Amino acid sequence: MLRRPARERRATGALLAAALAGAVAAPSRAHETAGGPPLQIVAEPRELVLGRDGGADLRIGAPEDVEEVSLSASAGRVEDVRKLAAGSFAARFVPPASRVPQVVIVAAVARTPRGMADGWIAIPCSGQANARVHAAPGAEIALTIGDRRFGPRAAGPDGVAVIPIVVPPGVREAHHGFKPIDLGVPETPLLHAVLDRATVLADRTERVRVLAWVVAPHGAARRGDAPAFEPTRGTVSVVERQPGEIDAVWTLPPGHAGEERMVVRLPGASASRTVLRLDAVTGPPAVIAMSFDRPGAVAGAEEGVALTARALDAGGNPVRAALAVDAEGVELSDVREPEAGVLLARLRAPAALHGRKEAVVRASAAEAGITGTRTLPLLPGAPARARLGGIWGAIRSGHEAVLALRIADAGGNPVPPVPTVTTDQGKVVAVQADGPGAWRVRWVAPAVQAPARARLSAEAGGARASLEPVVLPPRPVASFDASGGAAFDLRGPSAGPQVAVALDFATGPAAPLGFELAWRAETDVASLRAGAGMALLAGVSASRVLGPNVVLRASASGGAWLASRSAAPAGRLSIGVGLERRGIAPFVETAALGATGGADGAFAAIMLSAGIRFGVER
Repeated sequence: MLRRPARERRATGALLAAALAGAVAAPSRAHETAGGPPLQIVAEPRELVLGRDGGADLRIGAPEDVEEVSLSASAGRVEDVRKLAAGSFAARFVPPASRVPQVVIVAAVARTPRGMADGWIAIPCSGQANARVHAAPGAEIALTIGDRRFGPRAAGPDGVAVIPIVVPPGVREAHHGFKPIDLGVPETPLLHAVLDRATVLADRTERVRVLAWVVAPHGAARRGDAPAFEPTRGTVSVVERQPGEIDAVWTLPPGHAGEERMVVRLPGASASRTVLRLDAVTGPPAVIAMSFDRPGAVAGAEEGVALTARALDAGGNPVRAALAVDAEGVELSDVREPEAGVLLARLRAPAALHGRKEAVVRASAAEAGITGTRTLPLLPGAPARARLGGIWGAIRSGHEAVLALRIADAGGNPVPPVPTVTTDQGKVVAVQADGPGAWRVRWVAPAVQAPARARLSAEAGGARASLEPVVLPPRPVASFDASGGAAFDLRGPSAGPQVAVALDFATGPAAPLGFELAWRAETDVASLRAGAGMALLAGVSASRVLGPNVVLRASASGGAWLASRSAAPAGRLSIGVGLERRGIAPFVETAALGATGGADGAFAAIMLSAGIRFGVER
């Protein structure tokens, strides 16, 4: 055994300091897939030396019905792919510029009427370099790499022997005698993966086939080490077809368009990692989405509402499409289409909504046969008008009145803000909603001893209204009427004098429409065509205060008509108006008096009279 000086024994090898690359032949691997017979790949030469060999010619055998084949490599590139004849393709593999020894995986994928077929080949690519070994000047140095011996070469005066070497993939050290020398070979990829297609539709569930091949450092199919599949989105199901061949299905649910990625890697081997990219493109138009820049269109507002309509695929991704828009209940203007699939417009509500609560907006893509519909709430403007009413003429002291308040915008549309109602006399008991823009105001009139005016004011935003009802003193508990005039007998052209007296007794609170009711007893004496007679009657009367001193009164009563020779049922209806002042009210009245029969026969008469009423306070 040759003994080396200590300097030589301490020699180290920074033998492959240069970066390398590799690819080429080895036996072809293929797999019988669901698509039919596999693809067979042959490389000539079967192995390459990086930096020396320019590449390898590839021959691909495929089923006769394959029209196109896709080739890829884990390093370097495949070019000049061409069809030779039915079932035969050729290509050229160009190794990478790097000189690091490695195994390049070349894969072929093709589509057939029965599905996808694939095949692959591992091409060992050896790296070459000059190893610099330190030894004693003039010493003969040889290196053993694998089953090959390189050298010997003599060390120069500087104590360095330069030995050209070729390192096959999978070899990381050389031997000088029995001494191992680390060649400094970096870790190289042992994995290759491809997708069965580069594009999917983003708006639906897609299943993409992922093929992966794994080799040992020297090029044989690797057993037992399954790669990890890590997608940006979706799930992956994995099946190992046979050692070194993995078949996976990547399932992507509907989502956003754009690039999706799949990282395929060997756990614990950082260099064995590849990123597959998949372009998720938009599908056909499936829906039209509309949006408004505010929650509703205000009646008469000049700025209106900005509408944006977009054509989307089933996954919600914007797509190109020609759009049109129309609307009911609003004015449509400023329609423009800045880009295909996007439409902008402005919607303005009329000043008067006429009770309409919402507008209907429709956008359509005629070529795609789709339409989108959305409703836009129509809102009243700011309060601008108010109206307060509900008291006819005057109200008695201490009585409650229910007033009607209406609040509207400038276009007359009811508005919802709760109004503020105040009074300078009496009391506002409640303000209650009574429909859109409508309110019921309960107000109790103040106590007065003489007619007076009260003031009520209502306010909501910029809308204001007021009412000044007349408040009268409390009504008399009883009143006495005395009147006289003329009676006109309708049986013939005759007239005679007529006098009447009546007594009214108040019954309680006001009736509907503000009428005050009373029980009534009256006597009416009249001279008619058949002679004089007297009516004794009882009934009810109703009075209504129309103003500070004006009172409307009506009555209905029934009883008997007493004449000189007989008596008969009779009835009387009257209506009149009086001027009430300090319990005394002069009035004028017209009445209809009639009887059903008797010795003098039935009759009907119209009476016109004037009189005076005296009130009796409590």
